Amino acid sequence: MPWVRFDDQFSVHRKVTGLSDAAFRLHVSAIFWCARNLTDGVVPEEDLEDVCARVRSPKRFVAEMVRRGAWHEIGTECDSEDCPAHPDNAVTNGVTDGWVIHDYLEFQPSKARVIREREENAARQKKWREQQKRKRQNRNAVTNGVSNTASNSAPSRPGPVPSRRDGGSVGGHVQEISQSARAREATRWITDRYRLTDQEAGQVIAVIEARAAKPITAWVPYLERMADQGHLADIVAAVMATAPPTDEPGPADHEPAEPPEPPPHRDRTPAPPPPPQLAPPNPDAYERGPALARQLMAERRRARAQAVQNGTEP
Repeated sequence: MPWVRFDDQFSVHRKVTGLSDAAFRLHVSAIFWCARNLTDGVVPEEDLEDVCARVRSPKRFVAEMVRRGAWHEIGTECDSEDCPAHPDNAVTNGVTDGWVIHDYLEFQPSKARVIREREENAARQKKWREQQKRKRQNRNAVTNGVSNTASNSAPSRPGPVPSRRDGGSVGGHVQEISQSARAREATRWITDRYRLTDQEAGQVIAVIEARAAKPITAWVPYLERMADQGHLADIVAAVMATAPPTDEPGPADHEPAEPPEPPPHRDRTPAPPPPPQLAPPNPDAYERGPALARQLMAERRRARAQAVQNGTEP
């Protein structure tokens, strides 16, 4: 729908200011009606009643506007090139009975111009919609490609999160402490199962580490499997056979030692203890390991039973 334009001098123009109220209303309504119906300022007589329903008997006010020069009867020529009544315009479109609005084409667009602008706007909007459609298709294609690539690719392995307890990156230090804790747990497990000292258990762990094909991370399950297969008893027997004799009293001949004082509190976790020094292995001990282990275990049981009978068991 086109816009209707009025000059700011419209209401005080000589041809308009002398109109009556009803004629002025009919004149303005006729301009809107012509723009809405694309008649190029032509008002057919048969449509006059529909131009303005508020004006009764509009034909008697048309004579007033024709007399003032605001309207022309069809067939009357006008010298103004912007008037539909000019001979070069020929906008009556076969209408023989009716009127034309003077200088209508000076301020209002013609029918041909309105249709041309509508077609241009429609083509421009169609082109814009097609561009937006292609952009959405390309964007969806890129999004689907990235989603498929991300879902099909293997997830990246996150790196270790460093601890900030010491004010820096201490990931390696934390791993070292964890390995030391597992080694201590393995030492306690061996001492409880075979009643060895911490030094003897450390030697057993050192032998196991030397024989292992790769670093051991889960010590207790690894030791349980070796014990079920009988390999752990052989290593314990070999370590006991190669251990140097000591004059220290056994567990049944000495009083329980006082618990050591706890170390002073420090912000940093202490470094793990150094690995125990192993005695040079005896090749003969590995050959007679199982029998020697059973013999040592039997002697320990007899010594313990004798201590119980004598009442000297701690």
